[in-house]
Amino acid sequence: MLRMLLVLLFPSLIFCQSYRVENYLNKTQAYLDSAKVVVQSDTSLYSLQTLGKIYLLQGKFFDAENVLESALVKNPEDTTTLYLLALTYYRSGNFTEALELFEKLPESPEVLYYLGRIYAVKNCWDEALERFQKSKVKN
Repeated sequence: MLRMLLVLLFPSLIFCQSYRVENYLNKTQAYLDSAKVVVQSDTSLYSLQTLGKIYLLQGKFFDAENVLESALVKNPEDTTTLYLLALTYYRSGNFTEALELFEKLPESPEVLYYLGRIYAVKNCWDEALERFQKSKVKN
């Protein structure tokens, strides 16, 4: 009730909050774009991982896959790159590839959680439940 009254009495508050959110998103996008320009000029493993994260945050899964796969060529055993690539596959709906990479990673609450989600999507309920229970214990 109080919220409705405030909206009726002070519609500019809604506009102000909306403007702040939009302004924040624009600044965030500008930051990501500038970081992308800096990182694209460097081909170190860390820079490729950072660029992959930026693409992942922007929902550009194809670009993230390409960058992270090239980072994986530099160091195939790097767990950060494996995790980011697995997360990219997961978010793009490529659960088979995501499962393969998450299985290679050391067990952590996050990894176990995603494994549980993937097994649930694949209707492997026993495996999903096992991973969720393990993630709860490790957390």
